[in-house]
Amino acid sequence: MTRAVINGTVDERVFDFPIKSQVKLPDLRALFKEIDDNQKAIDKIKENYTGMRAEEEAEFESNGQVKKREVTEYTFFYLNGEEVSTAVKKDGKALSDVEQRKENEKTQL
Repeated sequence: MTRAVINGTVDERVFDFPIKSQVKLPDLRALFKEIDDNQKAIDKIKENYTGMRAEEEAEFESNGQVKKREVTEYTFFYLNGEEVSTAVKKDGKALSDVEQRKENEKTQL
């Protein structure tokens, strides 16, 4: 034993995360800013795309047989990172003028 100390002071560097190599961890503020900037760029790119999607909803009887099936088709696009979708068909048939007007009003709110 070369040294013994009772209630001595502890250097605050003792509590630092151990460094096993010369590689330093990235600056978290800069990393989060880079992530945020990247997400904004992705959202901007998505605004160049539109698409169609179909959703199928089915109700089943207690024996497992399909009681009711409904397929709704939507067109969608992105605006400010948010998806905006509008129903255009139900069960393979175009929406009536009244239904289509209601769908269009939803996207204008």
